[in-house]
Amino acid sequence: MPLVTLPRHRTHLFRIRRLNPPQHPSLQPGISPISAVIRRLDEGIQNDPGVFFYNAKLAGDDAAGAIAPRGCCGENQFPRRMMPSNPHVGVTSRAPLFQPNAAQNSSTVIVDGRSHGPSFAIGALVMFFLFSHASEFIDTTGRLHLVLVIAGLGLMALIAAGTIPKTLVSPPAVCLTLLTGWLIFSLPFSSWRGGTFSNLAGIWLKSYMVFFLVAGLIFTVEQCRKSMFWLALATASVIYYAFRSGVNSAEDERFSVTYGTLGNSNDLAGSLLMGLPFLIYVVTDKRHNPLVRMLCAGLTAVLLVVVLRTGSRGALVAIGALACLVFLKVNVANKLKLLILCAIMALSFPLVVSKGMLTRYKTMLKTESNAAVSSEVSSAIASTNARRELMLQALRLTARHPLFGVGLGNFSNQSASLFTARGEVPMWFTCHDIFLLVLSETGIPGFLLYMALIVVSYKSLFSLQSQARNVPELEEVARIAFCIAVSLTAFLICGIFSTSAYTFQLPMLAGLTAALVRVSTPLLEATREKQAQSMTIGPPFFLRAAGSRVAASPSAVPF
Repeated sequence: MPLVTLPRHRTHLFRIRRLNPPQHPSLQPGISPISAVIRRLDEGIQNDPGVFFYNAKLAGDDAAGAIAPRGCCGENQFPRRMMPSNPHVGVTSRAPLFQPNAAQNSSTVIVDGRSHGPSFAIGALVMFFLFSHASEFIDTTGRLHLVLVIAGLGLMALIAAGTIPKTLVSPPAVCLTLLTGWLIFSLPFSSWRGGTFSNLAGIWLKSYMVFFLVAGLIFTVEQCRKSMFWLALATASVIYYAFRSGVNSAEDERFSVTYGTLGNSNDLAGSLLMGLPFLIYVVTDKRHNPLVRMLCAGLTAVLLVVVLRTGSRGALVAIGALACLVFLKVNVANKLKLLILCAIMALSFPLVVSKGMLTRYKTMLKTESNAAVSSEVSSAIASTNARRELMLQALRLTARHPLFGVGLGNFSNQSASLFTARGEVPMWFTCHDIFLLVLSETGIPGFLLYMALIVVSYKSLFSLQSQARNVPELEEVARIAFCIAVSLTAFLICGIFSTSAYTFQLPMLAGLTAALVRVSTPLLEATREKQAQSMTIGPPFFLRAAGSRVAASPSAVPF
């Protein structure tokens, strides 16, 4: 398979000028000229090194991709002029020839010769509206159905792009589809079929569609990079909503949004922590405008302040876990920077939260209340005890319904019935732990499929990162994979204290994972092929004759 590098911006394919007899032997009847050229290159014919694409970048700088035959040139050693030696095949171009660099090589794979710009724009709009919850504030009455309209356009773009079959065979899609099938299959065994059907159709199937809208409408690594920016912009919008709403009341100093799905302080903190890696990605991306990077750096500090002022003890645990994950993955220089940042946060912690909020955080180490403590502390301790009791209820319900569970969305009523049967005051709340919630409502098979989705997403991301980490051309891929992994970790840790088991967050992150793997696979294969060629090509005859040695590194291998 020839090494193919295509530009990440607007591309015009080369065109065959003319093809007159005598034909080349490789141009057989029924084979297009382009296929014949690729066949010739794949057969190792090196007397015709020059077919190329040209790139008309919007910015106007010099860039173009190239189709290079095996062994014709070394890494980053493309000739200044690549023209065909066959007089019967010509290539026309209106732009300067290829000048490679790592940033371009990491984002220049195009699916089926097209970047599907309008389709990606629709997919990016879906991600922005979902992640920012913008429709809840733009369309407060719900009459416009903005997300539904955009999702409908995305579905049409998905069908037109034809990426559904490729997306459907990805490991996250397989796990998600099996989980959806299990939920449908277990519907007749639900304790309340009407409630289960309502939650299945109104929540889970929409989340299932989000996976395909995200995974199927990203076509290049460059578009994955742009998706990170859109998600960072969505996170900035959530910060704005939080500051506009402010605290709940004079008695409750916790930050939250006045209405919508972010009305709970814990959900607000979890949404912000999921967006934190995307803001940091923009800050560390040197290809962005310096002013944009400085703005995102400021927003990152503001985000941490808002998270701490939500009073979410689960979010505080998540911040520590994310810091440990990043510390294990970055190099020594960045480890030192992270330690300095954590020290600054620890010193400024008492300054950014109120005294009452600081007292609330101290309840993480206290589970019993007495008359001497304040009402806010008593409320926090009571909340902890209630969550613990609901977790025990989830285990009891699982023991009673191990195979099919109680049904999607039926935890609260079944838990209340169990409390009543035991002669206790019922609590009409759902379990604040996504893992136990899935276990009790979908049964052990549903829980295993849910965990399989998480495991294969992590495996794909870390595998992609390990393969791309030490390759300069794939550095962008490694950074994007790590960013998605950190966001997924934030969702899972905050999910231990949340009820968002069936909402869009996990399918969206799994969709980003599947998209990144799909568009990065050609780059990885091309890189492995180049490395294999560099290992098989020996030193020139005059060095062998003189007994000289050539270093084993690819840069020392002559081409």
